Amino acid sequence: MVLLCSSQSLCTTSSDGSTCYSDNCIAQKNAGQSWFNNTAINRINNVVNNNKTYNIIINMGVNDVGSNGTSVAESYYNTIANYAKGDWKNHNIIIVSVNPVTDGKSNAYTSGVESFNEKMNSLIASSNLSNLSYCDTYNNLNIVPSSDGLHYNISTTNNIYNYIINSCI
Repeated sequence: MVLLCSSQSLCTTSSDGSTCYSDNCIAQKNAGQSWFNNTAINRINNVVNNNKTYNIIINMGVNDVGSNGTSVAESYYNTIANYAKGDWKNHNIIIVSVNPVTDGKSNAYTSGVESFNEKMNSLIASSNLSNLSYCDTYNNLNIVPSSDGLHYNISTTNNIYNYIINSCI
């Protein structure tokens, strides 16, 4: 498994960030699409190989969505779909929804998150790529952000992680 996210919260089980769920967790605080394209993809390629099938879990987007996430979703999707057809064709790629935010407390807004998720789900559903799927934690879990409006407490993070592992892989 390769877990990729824009925050280290899904990679850690302790508040100090010292424990990683996976040896193959690739995360960067405040990461966005530029980091994804310029750094994360190379790091994924360094982990995966064609001798083994990996589950590549991508939880990105919240740092890019703003108030309208449709074009951001299309851009992420286009990049990921190209890899799903090429270098990652032997791997399962799971795109996790962007999770709820509290409007006015970050650069992300509920409208942008919802438009990102709707567009990403639609693009994946119509892609005809058998190795690409959507994991909807936004609608299937009762997620409430912490006081900063963007991140989650450890219990919620564990619930998100467990849902991904038990329901989406």
